[in-house]
Amino acid sequence: MDRFSWLEFGDSESLSRAPRQEGAPEPHGGTFLVRAERLFLEGHYEPALREFSRAVAEQRDLFDAWAGQVRCHLAMDELPQARVWANKALELFPSSPRVLSVAGLVAACQGQGEEGLRFSDQALERSRGLVPPALWLERAECLLRSGRRDAASDCLDMVRNLSGGDPDFRQRIGLAFLGSGVFEQAWLEFQAALERRPDRAWLWLLSARAARALQQEDKARFALDRALALDPALEEARRERSALQRSARAGWLARLLGRQVP
Repeated sequence: MDRFSWLEFGDSESLSRAPRQEGAPEPHGGTFLVRAERLFLEGHYEPALREFSRAVAEQRDLFDAWAGQVRCHLAMDELPQARVWANKALELFPSSPRVLSVAGLVAACQGQGEEGLRFSDQALERSRGLVPPALWLERAECLLRSGRRDAASDCLDMVRNLSGGDPDFRQRIGLAFLGSGVFEQAWLEFQAALERRPDRAWLWLLSARAARALQQEDKARFALDRALALDPALEEARRERSALQRSARAGWLARLLGRQVP
């Protein structure tokens, strides 16, 4: 089934669900949400999207699952699809702070920074002082995309404080920096996350990407080797490791030919 077909009818019950054994208890939306969040953090965006969709199908007002669907599409560079999900969520839940926040992020990704911040303002206002870390993070992402790093830094401090330095949020902060071209800060956040999540192959891959952007090839090579040791099937790490090897060979050849020039 097409992932958007049920939106045409506004009927979440038509969304396909995974089969379950006879007599087994029906999964709660929160079960699918937990799976989806884990898959997202491991870089498995398509499976995460399916789990977020199942969470919404089971519990329509599970706002974090709506936001998760949007963020999956953004992670896969599917901006039009992210806009579809954000608009549908806004249509159903126009007062939800979580929905307003992620809609603001979509607007910022579309280059509409001021509109993104207006959505974020509404999300913070409707939270009535009980602002979860995700809302501060998405506000920071909007600000980073607008080049307002100082204001974003204040929001990210709130994320770190409210989450207790949770490594999953440190990874998300690193992604925000990486997507905005702030590579040194991205690398530092990934290192902080790796101190408590050293077994996450995708996180090592992200660290390698930040290191490569900083032209720190030794660190990138080490991180890619760790990613592949943890998950030999991680094709993105394998491709980037091969690209790094080709780049190193090309640099060696250039230096060699340079020495041979009279």
